[in-house]
Amino acid sequence: MALRGNVTAYDTFTDVDTVKRMALGTYIFTGDAAYVYVQGVTSGAAGKWATYTVAGVTVLTVADINGMAGIFMATLDATTKFGFLQVFGINATADVTAATAGAALYATATGGRLDETVVAGDMALNVSVIVTGASNVATVFLNYPQFIDVAI
Repeated sequence: MALRGNVTAYDTFTDVDTVKRMALGTYIFTGDAAYVYVQGVTSGAAGKWATYTVAGVTVLTVADINGMAGIFMATLDATTKFGFLQVFGINATADVTAATAGAALYATATGGRLDETVVAGDMALNVSVIVTGASNVATVFLNYPQFIDVAI
């Protein structure tokens, strides 16, 4: 049996498209990582955290956010730009204010940035800091992170 379908080739997941190359919300699996194809948002920069809908629409994370989340792989700073959020695997470019390895992360008032300051209802679920951060960059492991705005 042959598999048939549209194939879109990418050199890297840091490509920025100005024309959609696949349906928004499409997941790409590489074995050790997973990505979702999304539309950009104002101030969407590589390393920033964003929530996304099944339609691929993104919103930078802020306090009291809800939804599935990931990390921008490229600067998608307008709704006319398209590319990927990483949602599974190790990411070494996460925008995190000085977090220590093993720390839980929380949304902040700064769009697209997380930190380890405990804020009820703003915890990022399914994400772990694996290398202590410095200069607002940390290495994290993502396992389809999400925010639910409920105190845990």
